[in-house]
Amino acid sequence: MYTKENVTAKVKEDVRAMAIHRSDLSKALVEPVSMAFEGPDGYEWILWVAAKKDDFFIVCDLESGNYGTGFINILGKPVFPGFSGSIQDAYEDIVTREG
Repeated sequence: MYTKENVTAKVKEDVRAMAIHRSDLSKALVEPVSMAFEGPDGYEWILWVAAKKDDFFIVCDLESGNYGTGFINILGKPVFPGFSGSIQDAYEDIVTREG
């Protein structure tokens, strides 16, 4: 079982290792919370929300070490389209959607 402390330590370590966007992502970090997201196949993913930027979340699966994005759909349900890879990849997925 993972705790907020485990998630916080992992996220901070991964942010420190980022080549770019480190400062911007640091400002978007939130206190980690475990949340259920619906995946594209209807599977329910329990993921840790690590950051929030505008209407998007950066989520983390500590077991795999992968990050992805999430958002609340028009029905008010949390949706998880899939993993991006690293925390930097997930952040870049968000900022490229904005621009």
